[in-house]
Amino acid sequence: MGTITGSGVANVVTTGQFTIPLMKRFGYRPAFAGGVEATSSMGSQIMPPVMGAVAFIMAETINVPFVEVAKPPCCPRCSTSLGVLDGSPGSQARQAARPAEG
Repeated sequence: MGTITGSGVANVVTTGQFTIPLMKRFGYRPAFAGGVEATSSMGSQIMPPVMGAVAFIMAETINVPFVEVAKPPCCPRCSTSLGVLDGSPGSQARQAARPAEG
């Protein structure tokens, strides 16, 4: 769901209402939950197929297929996603988080 709009801020607003409280309920600190959401959502600006309106404008301007514009950002975006996935459990273990009460 991280690429639904192509805008990182809009994705944080849309998905953060659900994911941040859920992460807090599972014991993550509020600042960490917000950081994970922001990092994940900001990747939407370089993730195909959305990539914001710029990718479509680029493809049209330089007269190449959209696929050619969308392929190069795949590697950095996948690296960002793997970094978030790799870092989150380790941070959770270091925090020795306990489930939130209440």
